[in-house]
Amino acid sequence: MFAVSVVMTSACGRAEYDTGQECCPMCSPGHYVKRHCTEDRSTTCLPCPPSSFTDKPNGLLKCLSCSVCDSSAGLRVKRACSSTSDSLCEPLEGHYCTDPIKDGCRGAVEHTKCSPGQYVNQTGTASTDTVCGDCVGDTYSDGSFTSCRPHTRADVAVMEEYTLRRHYETKHQDKYKHLDIKQKLHKVEELKRRLVSQQVVTVRKSQITK
Repeated sequence: MFAVSVVMTSACGRAEYDTGQECCPMCSPGHYVKRHCTEDRSTTCLPCPPSSFTDKPNGLLKCLSCSVCDSSAGLRVKRACSSTSDSLCEPLEGHYCTDPIKDGCRGAVEHTKCSPGQYVNQTGTASTDTVCGDCVGDTYSDGSFTSCRPHTRADVAVMEEYTLRRHYETKHQDKYKHLDIKQKLHKVEELKRRLVSQQVVTVRKSQITK
């Protein structure tokens, strides 16, 4: 037995579409088929309604819906939809594309934010995420630096001040939660003076014992 391969080819021309009964002229880009042709009438085409398009000659009974550049998906409009072309989306500022398509993007996420103690090794782009690196040795970064910096006395003082304030706020959170920011800062200064006084007393006692 011999296998017979039958190739079905349409008798319609390149600018026509097959309705099953007729070879009808296609509608031009930006249009769709309202009525198929007949023996004595050509195809009836209408323009695509708003927010829809066709980008090539077609025999479609309905235009294609335009893509939506949704900000909740990290996207914004790169090129608005027209009757002859779909919308093109791109990542929002501070985002990078995770679902790229030709000349556009279908989904994006926010760039990674480096944590304190890390520096920005590679800045994020529209197509790549931020790359963070860890500070080592006696260096630091608040997460926004492009390189780690050596600690200075001023930096140490700021860090001690921050630690002291965080300790105070945590320890007395419930007791002084009714205070405004100025009153809280005043309480912090009082605490600092008490701590300094305690340190002075401790030093004097150690000197006396010597």
